[in-house]
Amino acid sequence: MSATLIEIVQDILSAMDSDEVNSISDTTESLQVATIVKNAYNDILTEIELPTEYTLFKLDSSGNPAKPVQMSIPDNIDNIEWIKYNKVTVEDTTQQFKEIEFLPKENFLRMVHGFNSDDDNIASFNYTMDGVDFPILYRTDINPQYYTSFNDRDVVFDAILIDVDTTLQSTKTMCYGKKTSVFTMSDSFVPFTEDKYSSFLFNSAKALAFAELKQMTNAKAEKAERRARIKTQSSKRAVPYARPQYDYISGYGRRT
Repeated sequence: MSATLIEIVQDILSAMDSDEVNSISDTTESLQVATIVKNAYNDILTEIELPTEYTLFKLDSSGNPAKPVQMSIPDNIDNIEWIKYNKVTVEDTTQQFKEIEFLPKENFLRMVHGFNSDDDNIASFNYTMDGVDFPILYRTDINPQYYTSFNDRDVVFDAILIDVDTTLQSTKTMCYGKKTSVFTMSDSFVPFTEDKYSSFLFNSAKALAFAELKQMTNAKAEKAERRARIKTQSSKRAVPYARPQYDYISGYGRRT
């Protein structure tokens, strides 16, 4: 069974022959150990791409007809791997999720700046960045084909089928990406729900605690940590997974 933060801290303190605690805030040392666990947790997430950190999600709609092709990444999502949109039409309402192609912002702007604003199927909206409005052209006669981002949180598309919707709809999006990881300094917080990752975290934090607080090494903990790292790397996915080319959009949407 996966361990809570207080259970991990208690086990590490016991290994260090330190005082027993009932909460991570009971002593200065227990708080120090809890902080070490947090640091080890963040190190693991940085070092190893865990499949449990990824999820399907929907984009947030602007809900504003003045910004019909602008959407945003939910706060609990760190980055986007891919976006699909349900490209239904007036004539064909059959569900048809199709991939939307990512374009770097320079290429996206080059494309939309090539639109003729006098054409009946071209409209414009103001994208606001740092309090300044920038006009962005978009098509109104087709479903979106391309998207970009100017700030890693807003997502701007090239088109909307205005005969169907006044704004791009959250319910018509299907996205895949990495969840934002939040470590909570509370007794009941469970860093990892899977035992193999919980074991990796415990041994990593234990080795760090001995090094930082006791100024000594714990060979057993370090050996167990190395063994857990190798095992986690080789068996982290429960199902086969081949990353397609669009998974390699470097850092798109990633919080810094």
